[in-house]
Amino acid sequence: KWKEVKGADRYTVYYKVDGDKGWTRITHIKDGCTFLHKNAPDGKKLIYTVVARNGSFCSSYDKKGISLDYMKTPAVTDICSVINGIKVTWEKTEAAKSYIIYRRGAKEKWTYLTSVSSKKSSYTDTTVIPGKTYAYTVRAENGQINSAYTSGKPYRYIPENSITSIGT
Repeated sequence: KWKEVKGADRYTVYYKVDGDKGWTRITHIKDGCTFLHKNAPDGKKLIYTVVARNGSFCSSYDKKGISLDYMKTPAVTDICSVINGIKVTWEKTEAAKSYIIYRRGAKEKWTYLTSVSSKKSSYTDTTVIPGKTYAYTVRAENGQINSAYTSGKPYRYIPENSITSIGT
């Protein structure tokens, strides 16, 4: 996000990985003063700058830029009941060294459950109560950077083996 420059008809957004010498153009923005870098390099310190343009004229730019430590947020891909709890599965994040799993009940705050190795892409929560709805989210970390986390995916726990007989 940046401040609008009077007279600009578009903006060019550039970035570089900390330590790189040159800037890489990402895009031109015609409407608004915000941009979301969807395919940002994972687990890196990124530096951004913006150039205001009008026709063939362009503004100066901040040569130092604005820096941001970035790690991709793992997407929760599946939540399901298993015999002893709720199994949460997520997409791995390339730069992660571990994943932190959080849970909350309806109208509750996020609670830390555990941290697991980056070799894992699922976790089974065995502390759930049958019939209760929980939401789960996962953060990636590598010792220097933590990813953001999502608003969570809700799931109502029904034990897999809860049907014991069917009447005729």
